[in-house]
Amino acid sequence: MKNYLNQAQTILRKTIFFAIFALTLVSCGFNNPDAHFNIGDLCYVLYTNKTAEVTYTKDQVPYSMDTIVIPETVKYCGGTYTVTSIGGGAFNGCSNLKSIVMPSTIRSIGNAAFAECVDLTSFNVPSHIISVGDQAFLRCTGLTTVTISEGVKSIGNSAFCQCPNLTSFTLANSVESIGWCAFDESGLTSLVYNKQIFAYMPKSFSGEYTIPDGIKTIVYGAFSGCENLASVTIPNSVESIGAYAFSGCKNLTSVSISDNVKRIENCSFSSCSSLKTITIPNSVTSIGTYAVANCDSLTSITIGSGVVSIEGGAFLYCGNLTQVSCYAVNPPQVDCENSHVYHIFYFDDRSKATLYVPAGSVEAYKKADQWKDFGSILPL
Repeated sequence: MKNYLNQAQTILRKTIFFAIFALTLVSCGFNNPDAHFNIGDLCYVLYTNKTAEVTYTKDQVPYSMDTIVIPETVKYCGGTYTVTSIGGGAFNGCSNLKSIVMPSTIRSIGNAAFAECVDLTSFNVPSHIISVGDQAFLRCTGLTTVTISEGVKSIGNSAFCQCPNLTSFTLANSVESIGWCAFDESGLTSLVYNKQIFAYMPKSFSGEYTIPDGIKTIVYGAFSGCENLASVTIPNSVESIGAYAFSGCKNLTSVSISDNVKRIENCSFSSCSSLKTITIPNSVTSIGTYAVANCDSLTSITIGSGVVSIEGGAFLYCGNLTQVSCYAVNPPQVDCENSHVYHIFYFDDRSKATLYVPAGSVEAYKKADQWKDFGSILPL
């Protein structure tokens, strides 16, 4: 009986201990994204792995501050937490903010973290930061200078969009990816690229341009809207051309595409109204929606032997197209699933255009959906 009572007491003590522990977790709100704790001048989300994220504050304490200092650690409920991130919207709209001091423990800057901080004039993203989130500095209208230090890996969509006074941007070689529209409506007048990615060509650029050898990626919209770009040479080091990369380059008459590119992304060369010919290299396996659409001056297209699928609308509204040479032995499949556009070629009278294909594939193309609609299908 005595042993039984001892066991019962032990179980009861453990039950009480874990109940108190659970209540402590609940009361402190750990891992609950809705549980924000004001500690000092800032607000945090605390996690059970003893890390903390600076988040937006409910009483708006930082909004009147011109300098913010983020500590390396914070204490709460008897615990010490390492501050590792600046959360989404943490300082969004802090219109008086001029400088921020952050510890080396910070690894990421969240989405819209500093958006609309209109008094912020310069920002150095230090080497301990790995990622900069979407719209992180959106509409920072006073921002003039940004330095991305070695160690940073990624910059999100629209990160520096609508920063009209941004004129100086230093990009570290460690950056591997930059999201779409990262520099749209900025004041940049110089090129932005590093040893592996080409990120931005100023809209004012005029003439011919050769992308530096070694570049692997041309990011989304990098040359978009460069209306006076006349020609561009893409070196063999380039493996990826982002969507809208050359969209709206109205005076682009010629383009030489790398032999290592695997896919022509959506709208990559759309609305290039002066482009007369384009050659898709053998390395390409797929062509995206509207990839070369709305190119009024385009008269001939050469499609390499590696292409296996073409998405709907790829060559839509190329009204002067008269010749297509396709080196693929098997007619590339028409993929309309993602585009919801049925036609890959759509112009006034396809019956007047000629399709050239490998000699042994003529009959296959004459039976293939959409390819069969060409007026003449002849061997290469």
